[in-house]
Amino acid sequence: MESLETSTTQTPNYLGEEIQQLITAITEVMAVEKIICFGNTIHRVVRKSCFEEIRPENGVAQNSYSLLVIPTADNTLHMAIAQQRIEEATKSVAAVIAIVHPMEEVNAALQNGSTFFTSIYKNGTLIHDRNELSFAVPSEGKPIAARITKREKFWDKWHALAKGFLQGATFYRTVEQPNLAVYLLHQAVQHCYAGMLRVLTGYRTNSNGLNRLLRLIDATVSYPAIALPRQTEEDIRLTGILLKGHSDARYKDSFEATPEDVMKLMNCVTTIIDAADRRCRERIQQLKDGKVAYVA
Repeated sequence: MESLETSTTQTPNYLGEEIQQLITAITEVMAVEKIICFGNTIHRVVRKSCFEEIRPENGVAQNSYSLLVIPTADNTLHMAIAQQRIEEATKSVAAVIAIVHPMEEVNAALQNGSTFFTSIYKNGTLIHDRNELSFAVPSEGKPIAARITKREKFWDKWHALAKGFLQGATFYRTVEQPNLAVYLLHQAVQHCYAGMLRVLTGYRTNSNGLNRLLRLIDATVSYPAIALPRQTEEDIRLTGILLKGHSDARYKDSFEATPEDVMKLMNCVTTIIDAADRRCRERIQQLKDGKVAYVA
């Protein structure tokens, strides 16, 4: 596969070592056929001194990586569990967001013209390969105009779902059931994020974790306007309430949210959904006008 490069000769030494540590950590969790890096953010804190020569390795690297991990053909570990174990195993090395898909699933997506997997095929960097399984050659799939229309209809549906959950939260706030209101606010943001990923990257996810969904968006489209607020202690507290909305709000007696908390979260969620809607409709129009390519 010529479009995926295995060489790290152009990579700074400290990054090459870090990538090798990531590979080791991942392959200790599960048997892996291929690992492709499809995004990374490199942060360096460089120490300077008037009294000694500062070498590049003295910089402290705190980096993040987005990885597609393809397990070996005999893997029986569920995708979601594998993703969790990989991210846990690598957290001492770097911040990793991992997506795990079997080769047959990746190849089927490539042959169906998936924009997400085709972009990784064309632009990703292969950092580990057992050379036992091969990628399929990407296909164009269905006509572009029909696929753009399908993506627009998809966003119409998922945006409506997000707005519907928001309206449901309004109802439960008025009848003084804040826990159910928070649950529906969680659903609103979850559907907004999942729909946004599909429209902007072509990736279909069934994750219901807001943190994970936001990390996937940050790794692929980096759109700060839809981020959960975490600038102040109050932001962190409110975001923590929302993140617990999927299960704790329904099942744990210890979960608490005041009417004021719900009102603040409703305002926040409304802002996120509106920003996502503007961004997705802008992208759809750009695709229609030919201002951006359908396949990145």
